Amino acid sequence: AVVAAAAAAAAAAAAAVTATAAPAATAANKSPGKSGRPAGSSDGPGESGRVLHLPDSSSFVIRHTDGSASRLCYRMPYVESPPGTAAQAGGSVPVEVFVIMDIWHTETPRAHRGSGHAATLANAAFQFAREQGWRVRPSCSYISETFLRKRVELNSLCEPAQS
Repeated sequence: AVVAAAAAAAAAAAAAVTATAAPAATAANKSPGKSGRPAGSSDGPGESGRVLHLPDSSSFVIRHTDGSASRLCYRMPYVESPPGTAAQAGGSVPVEVFVIMDIWHTETPRAHRGSGHAATLANAAFQFAREQGWRVRPSCSYISETFLRKRVELNSLCEPAQS
Protein backbone atom coordinates (compact mmCIF):
# COMPACT_ATOMS: atom_id res chain seq x y z
CA ALA A 1 0.00 0.00 0.00
CA VAL A 2 2.87 2.37 0.83
CA VAL A 3 4.59 1.57 -2.47
CA ALA A 4 1.31 1.95 -4.40
CA ALA A 5 0.65 5.34 -2.79
CA ALA A 6 4.19 6.49 -3.61
CA ALA A 7 3.77 5.29 -7.21
CA ALA A 8 0.51 7.21 -7.54
CA ALA A 9 2.11 10.35 -6.11
CA ALA A 10 5.09 10.02 -8.46
CA ALA A 11 2.85 9.51 -11.48
CA ALA A 12 0.79 12.57 -10.51
CA ALA A 13 3.96 14.65 -10.10
CA ALA A 14 5.28 13.55 -13.49
CA ALA A 15 1.93 14.25 -15.15
CA ALA A 16 1.68 17.69 -13.55
CA VAL A 17 4.90 18.86 -15.17
CA THR A 18 4.24 20.78 -18.34
CA ALA A 19 6.63 21.20 -21.26
CA THR A 20 9.05 23.93 -20.35
CA ALA A 21 11.79 25.80 -22.12
CA ALA A 22 14.85 26.76 -20.12
CA PRO A 23 18.27 28.10 -20.99
CA ALA A 24 20.44 25.22 -22.18
CA ALA A 25 22.84 25.60 -19.26
CA THR A 26 23.39 27.96 -16.40
CA ALA A 27 26.74 29.64 -15.82
CA ALA A 28 27.32 27.25 -12.91
CA ASN A 29 27.12 24.07 -15.00
CA LYS A 30 28.70 25.10 -18.28
CA SER A 31 31.69 22.97 -19.17
CA PRO A 32 33.66 23.01 -22.40
CA GLY A 33 32.50 20.68 -25.15
CA LYS A 34 34.83 19.18 -27.76
CA SER A 35 34.52 22.42 -29.69
CA GLY A 36 36.09 24.34 -26.79
CA ARG A 37 32.93 26.40 -26.29
CA PRO A 38 30.84 25.97 -23.15
CA ALA A 39 28.28 23.17 -23.37
CA GLY A 40 24.91 24.66 -24.19
CA SER A 41 26.29 27.76 -25.81
CA SER A 42 25.02 28.64 -29.23
CA ASP A 43 27.32 27.13 -31.81
CA GLY A 44 26.30 29.51 -34.57
CA PRO A 45 23.95 28.86 -37.48
CA GLY A 46 21.79 25.78 -36.99
CA GLU A 47 21.73 25.85 -33.18
CA SER A 48 18.80 26.93 -31.03
CA GLY A 49 20.54 26.55 -27.64
CA ARG A 50 17.38 25.77 -25.61
CA VAL A 51 16.41 22.62 -23.74
CA LEU A 52 12.77 21.58 -23.86
CA HIS A 53 11.39 19.12 -21.31
CA LEU A 54 8.63 17.06 -22.94
CA PRO A 55 7.13 14.94 -20.14
CA ASP A 56 4.48 13.41 -22.43
CA SER A 57 7.25 11.79 -24.46
CA SER A 58 9.57 11.33 -21.45
CA SER A 59 12.37 13.30 -23.05
CA PHE A 60 14.52 16.40 -23.00
CA VAL A 61 15.17 17.90 -26.44
CA ILE A 62 17.31 20.55 -28.10
CA ARG A 63 15.80 21.43 -31.47
CA HIS A 64 18.28 22.67 -34.04
CA THR A 65 17.37 25.23 -36.69
CA ASP A 66 18.27 22.74 -39.43
CA GLY A 67 15.22 20.67 -38.35
CA SER A 68 17.14 17.99 -36.45
CA ALA A 69 17.09 17.48 -32.68
CA SER A 70 19.32 16.18 -29.90
CA ARG A 71 17.37 14.07 -27.42
CA LEU A 72 17.65 12.41 -24.00
CA CYS A 73 15.00 9.76 -23.25
CA TYR A 74 13.93 8.41 -19.87
CA ARG A 75 11.45 5.95 -18.40
CA MET A 76 9.24 7.08 -15.53
CA PRO A 77 8.36 6.46 -12.86
CA TYR A 78 9.88 3.52 -11.08
CA VAL A 79 9.12 3.33 -7.39
CA GLU A 80 11.40 1.05 -5.42
CA SER A 81 12.33 0.35 -1.85
CA PRO A 82 15.90 -0.28 -0.72
CA PRO A 83 17.15 -3.91 -1.06
CA GLY A 84 16.32 -6.23 1.83
CA THR A 85 13.35 -4.24 3.15
CA ALA A 86 10.05 -5.66 4.29
CA ALA A 87 8.28 -4.24 1.20
CA GLN A 88 10.46 -6.30 -1.13
CA ALA A 89 9.87 -9.41 0.96
CA GLY A 90 6.11 -8.93 0.67
CA GLY A 91 5.75 -7.48 4.15
CA SER A 92 3.40 -4.71 5.14
CA VAL A 93 5.83 -2.69 7.27
CA PRO A 94 6.06 0.91 5.96
CA VAL A 95 9.47 1.45 4.38
CA GLU A 96 11.26 4.24 2.57
CA VAL A 97 10.54 4.29 -1.17
CA PHE A 98 12.03 6.43 -3.89
CA VAL A 99 11.19 7.34 -7.47
CA ILE A 100 13.71 6.48 -10.17
CA MET A 101 14.14 8.29 -13.49
CA ASP A 102 15.77 5.71 -15.80
CA ILE A 103 17.83 7.62 -18.40
CA TRP A 104 18.11 5.01 -21.13
CA HIS A 105 19.10 6.89 -24.32
CA THR A 106 20.80 10.02 -25.63
CA GLU A 107 21.26 10.94 -29.27
CA THR A 108 22.77 13.87 -31.13
CA PRO A 109 22.64 14.19 -34.92
CA ARG A 110 26.01 13.60 -36.56
CA ALA A 111 26.28 17.23 -37.72
CA HIS A 112 25.93 18.46 -34.12
CA ARG A 113 28.17 15.98 -32.29
CA GLY A 114 31.02 17.38 -30.24
CA SER A 115 29.08 20.53 -29.39
CA GLY A 116 28.14 19.52 -25.84
CA HIS A 117 24.45 18.91 -26.52
CA ALA A 118 24.31 15.48 -24.83
CA ALA A 119 25.94 16.93 -21.70
CA THR A 120 23.53 19.88 -21.74
CA LEU A 121 20.56 17.51 -21.93
CA ALA A 122 22.01 15.31 -19.17
CA ASN A 123 22.55 18.35 -16.93
CA ALA A 124 18.91 19.37 -17.47
CA ALA A 125 17.64 15.86 -16.68
CA PHE A 126 19.74 15.55 -13.51
CA GLN A 127 18.69 19.02 -12.37
CA PHE A 128 15.03 18.11 -12.91
CA ALA A 129 15.43 14.81 -11.03
CA ARG A 130 17.11 16.63 -8.13
CA GLU A 131 14.32 19.25 -8.00
CA GLN A 132 11.69 16.48 -7.87
CA GLY A 133 13.58 14.52 -5.20
CA TRP A 134 14.03 11.59 -7.60
CA ARG A 135 16.94 9.19 -8.10
CA VAL A 136 18.50 8.50 -11.51
CA ARG A 137 19.29 5.12 -13.06
CA PRO A 138 22.01 5.73 -15.71
CA SER A 139 21.13 2.93 -18.16
CA CYS A 140 22.43 4.92 -21.15
CA SER A 141 26.11 4.16 -21.82
CA TYR A 142 26.89 7.83 -22.54
CA ILE A 143 25.51 8.82 -19.13
CA SER A 144 27.21 6.03 -17.17
CA GLU A 145 30.53 5.85 -19.05
CA THR A 146 31.18 9.45 -20.13
CA PHE A 147 28.97 12.07 -18.49
CA LEU A 148 29.14 10.78 -14.90
CA ARG A 149 32.92 10.34 -15.08
CA LYS A 150 33.17 14.08 -15.72
CA ARG A 151 30.38 15.05 -13.28
CA VAL A 152 31.22 12.75 -10.35
CA GLU A 153 29.27 14.99 -7.95
CA LEU A 154 26.06 13.72 -9.58
CA ASN A 155 26.76 10.09 -8.69
CA SER A 156 25.03 10.67 -5.35
CA LEU A 157 21.72 10.93 -7.27
CA CYS A 158 22.25 7.60 -9.05
CA GLU A 159 21.16 4.04 -8.57
CA PRO A 160 23.17 1.32 -10.33
CA ALA A 161 22.32 0.68 -14.00
CA GLN A 162 20.26 -2.44 -14.68
CA SER A 163 21.77 -5.09 -16.93
